[in-house]
Amino acid sequence: MARDLSKAEDLYVLFQAREPRSIGVFDGLVIPVSGQRLGRATWIVYRSDKWNNGTHDYIHEFGPRVNLVSVEPRRPRTTRLPNHVTASESLAKLGTCLEFGFKTPEGPMVGRCQGRKPELYGTPSKRGLILVQDKKRALVVIYGGKMRIEDRGIVD
Repeated sequence: MARDLSKAEDLYVLFQAREPRSIGVFDGLVIPVSGQRLGRATWIVYRSDKWNNGTHDYIHEFGPRVNLVSVEPRRPRTTRLPNHVTASESLAKLGTCLEFGFKTPEGPMVGRCQGRKPELYGTPSKRGLILVQDKKRALVVIYGGKMRIEDRGIVD
């Protein structure tokens, strides 16, 4: 756990270009080992105060083979998530999710984050994103392709 926490802190410093103001604890957050793949992630809009330049909205367009998986309890569990996501005991807060896009066989879809916006976290592996509601409930996991988290943001 200490190693994972250290990696999460390192990711936070890399992404935000500053030391964390505090380190919080999740209230019973469990990252499930499987979920329902909704489609290929195409983009995400998130709000972040990275680089201490004030709060800004960022749009990231995902490359090919990036998966968007719902891990909400009411969804069937048909897709196993990779170990580099499910084994994460610590996460680094990247910002707040505003909305995301994904492509299904039926066509493009938009997930709008309404009400209390879920927070966007990165896994210590730098290869997974998790939307978390109220520090308690994982909603969506995004991973795959060449997506990774770097100092300049989410990249493919």
